[in-house]
Amino acid sequence: MMRFPAKVMTQTALCTAVALIFSYIESLVPLNSFIPIPGFRIGLANIAVLYLFYESKLRAFLVMLMKVFLSAFLFGTGISFWFALSGGIFSFLAMMLASLVFKDKISYIGLSVSGAVFHNIGQLLVSSIVIGVGTAYTYAPFLIVAGVFSGILCGFLLNLLADRIKGAIKKIEH
Repeated sequence: MMRFPAKVMTQTALCTAVALIFSYIESLVPLNSFIPIPGFRIGLANIAVLYLFYESKLRAFLVMLMKVFLSAFLFGTGISFWFALSGGIFSFLAMMLASLVFKDKISYIGLSVSGAVFHNIGQLLVSSIVIGVGTAYTYAPFLIVAGVFSGILCGFLLNLLADRIKGAIKKIEH
């Protein structure tokens, strides 16, 4: 059985809590009134996953899974769980591939864009099962463009917040 020190568990739990808070806030904002793409969200909760990604891919993956399960249970529906899970897995795999290809040269923004675009691709696959291939893929160009913009926004926000997050975690640790 794998043992995690209290410091690691606390940091992982904090990132999960932040992801859930961001997910809840996004569930309250009616973005579909402004952006006519069904189910579109910016993905602010993924900032917590991105933050951990450079430290520990395993913990980042665990935070993504906990965020998916808990946010579906707390704020979602049965079908939203499958959309979020497929999007999360595709996103994570894309970020893993991007980090392997570009090593340490990829920024938060590049990582976030690759994750956001592939999150939407994962959701398109579930959508094609639910509503049919033809209808689902008509949204593909819009979702890819939206993924690029939301990925840039989330990566930019993490660039602004990363030092503050590190400082807050260090204060908690002491």
